[in-house]
Amino acid sequence: MLLTMQTAYVSNARSMPNPERIDRVNETMRHIETVVHERNDAYYQLETGDSASPPMRTVTSFMGFTYKKQAEEHLEPPTEGTKEYEVPYLDGDAYMMQKLWAEKEFMKERDRKDIEAWEKVVTKEMRRYGKGGPRVFNRLE
Repeated sequence: MLLTMQTAYVSNARSMPNPERIDRVNETMRHIETVVHERNDAYYQLETGDSASPPMRTVTSFMGFTYKKQAEEHLEPPTEGTKEYEVPYLDGDAYMMQKLWAEKEFMKERDRKDIEAWEKVVTKEMRRYGKGGPRVFNRLE
C-alpha cells in the first residue's frame, strides 16, 4: 500500500508525506522474519535435530579457493561430472594460483609491517618539514 502511495505521489510530481514509513515497515518485516526463523529453527531442532537453515557445503573454485555455499534443491538429479565438492588435491593451474596468491598476501603483510615500523620512527617534525626517516630497518620490534 505504501509503495502504491509512493508511486501515485511520484506520478503527480509531489513529495510523499513521511517517506520514512517505508523504511520502518521494511525494518519491521526484517525483525518479523528473524523471529519466525528463530521459531522454525527451535521447532526443527526439537523435532529432527537439524537446523531450519539450509545446510552449507564446502566448494572448491577453479582457482583453488574453498568457500561455503548454501545447498540448493534441484528439480532434476545432478548430471555426471558437474558435482560441486571440496577436492583434496588441486590441479596444476589452481596450485600455481594458490602459490602466487600466498606470495601476494605475504608481500602485502610485509609492506604493512614496514609502513608501521616507519610510522613509529618518523616524528612530527619530519612530517612537517618533509624530511624522511631511515629507509632500511635491521630488525622489527
